[in-house]
Amino acid sequence: YSSIVVINELSAHQDSMLSQGDWIEFYNTSKDMVDLSGWKVVSNGNEFVFPDSSIIQPKGYLLLSANPQEMVLSGHDAQVLNVSLGLGLSSKKEKLLLIDAANYIVDSLSYDIKIDFPTLVDSGNKNIERVNPVLDNWKASVKPSPGMENVLYLPIKTKKIKKQGNSVFYIGGVVALFGLLLITVLFIRKKGANKD
Repeated sequence: YSSIVVINELSAHQDSMLSQGDWIEFYNTSKDMVDLSGWKVVSNGNEFVFPDSSIIQPKGYLLLSANPQEMVLSGHDAQVLNVSLGLGLSSKKEKLLLIDAANYIVDSLSYDIKIDFPTLVDSGNKNIERVNPVLDNWKASVKPSPGMENVLYLPIKTKKIKKQGNSVFYIGGVVALFGLLLITVLFIRKKGANKD
């Protein structure tokens, strides 16, 4: 799926020391506000419907929590929707879907803690995060970061195409020049042989 709003981080099976309960973080990868009114989060057959006027800011984070009043954010570019998530996240296996108002699946996450994140099997809290919002690559969180860039964030590496293009042009030019020189030499030899 390709979406400008993605599931970016989550925390399942909170221990009794953390009162915010399970939570899901969404990230808006675009430079525009996105209205999530009528969108749904579906978890193992249960669903949460975003109420009217659920807006996620450009390049911003929106969190859903089982106990929104207790949710503590790490960043300033984030907001907590003041409505309880109303569904629990599994500490073993989960399939999450983010569905837009037109009923299209725009993002999804499936995990099996034992297989995908074995280091979390004996952990009280199951925190996982996307290493980059545009990649479908998840890791066990070193430290939860609700409302800010994930701790394990990895930028996408880009190649300098212009430089490569110049190199290709340079090599191509040398090859063409060598070919032209070779044809000229052969032509001169042939002309000389015809004179004899």
